[in-house]
Amino acid sequence: MSQQSKEIKIFLAQTSSDTNILNQKLSTVLQKAGFKVAISEHLSQEEHTEELMLSHCSVHVIGDFVDQSSQAFLNQDFSLAQEKNSTDENFTIFVWHPETKSKKQVNSAFINQIRNKINQNMIFSNHESAVMFVEDLRGVISVNKAAEYQVKKTEIFLIYNSLDSYNAKEIIEMLQDVSPPETLVIEPSSRTDYEKYIAKQVNNSMLTVVYFKYANEWAIPFMQQIWKISGGASIPGQFLLIASKNTANIQNLEFEAPKTSFKIVDDELIPLEIKVVFDKISKHKHND
Repeated sequence: MSQQSKEIKIFLAQTSSDTNILNQKLSTVLQKAGFKVAISEHLSQEEHTEELMLSHCSVHVIGDFVDQSSQAFLNQDFSLAQEKNSTDENFTIFVWHPETKSKKQVNSAFINQIRNKINQNMIFSNHESAVMFVEDLRGVISVNKAAEYQVKKTEIFLIYNSLDSYNAKEIIEMLQDVSPPETLVIEPSSRTDYEKYIAKQVNNSMLTVVYFKYANEWAIPFMQQIWKISGGASIPGQFLLIASKNTANIQNLEFEAPKTSFKIVDDELIPLEIKVVFDKISKHKHND
């Protein structure tokens, strides 16, 4: 995981009684992911505002059963987050209503009330898995902070669309023994401009990998764009565009450019293929 996660503070709002355990699990997952977490229920009234003002985003877990007491706490934290959101365009509000909860249609009036307040800096998620929710959160926050990323010399720079976060995580884990990659998650709905960061990081990487499985409509135009903005054939390293064989319409996708390989392989072989390409580049550089 990229080091930027460690610099990000998450304000974890209070929740209802039926999602207390889920809120605790989410806190653990966030901290394991490298985020700093300010847990609302552990804060005094005075600390609430201070911690929220120091946070990069807030997370609000919504369940099925919201009694009057719980709703008061939920509204309090959500209102504070909205105040922060209105004055800080980089602050994001995440509302997590897991799919198993949302299917029951309980407290739909309250959920609709929250949904109606969603704007461009608020994200409503129905992910069932806390891990998947955190992956998406990390993707959005990483993109929002892309301009603040410190470019560094690295061997593998892995870029992927947020649609492929789950599969990309497995690839990243498999690459740890080869060369821990610098990663960037692209969130298509974000208006953040990552071009300068990508161009600089590509030129400080031996191998830039663009991976996709579900984001098939995104991959080729994105590859064309970053190839151009990074310097194309003049980059010191190499590009690898790699796709799963299970990608829709994969037979119709193609990309050719200097210093670029396009590979289509089985899911389980993707980390190995990245390693093979990387080893070839490393061997060539050592022989120069």
